Amino acid sequence: MCLSTAGRVASIEERGGILLASVEFEDRPSQLCMSYVAGLMPGDRVLVAGGAVLERIDEEEALERASFADILLRAFDEVEAVHEGGNES
Repeated sequence: MCLSTAGRVASIEERGGILLASVEFEDRPSQLCMSYVAGLMPGDRVLVAGGAVLERIDEEEALERASFADILLRAFDEVEAVHEGGNES
């Protein structure tokens, strides 16, 4: 399963004909991503998966995705806690 993450474009550069975007995330360090989206500008909210900018999104969608990601992470933590609790002797 591949999850996409919302981020904000910090800067854009071109290297050898490849558009690269430095993308900042709320919960992890910035990442340099290949971009398949034309016309990106610093400050744009984007969707990143597998090290690539896939699409431009609006602020509302970015917030919804962040909320969903938080819910998933909490669920994974709960499952892990239950699993670890069942392995104690």
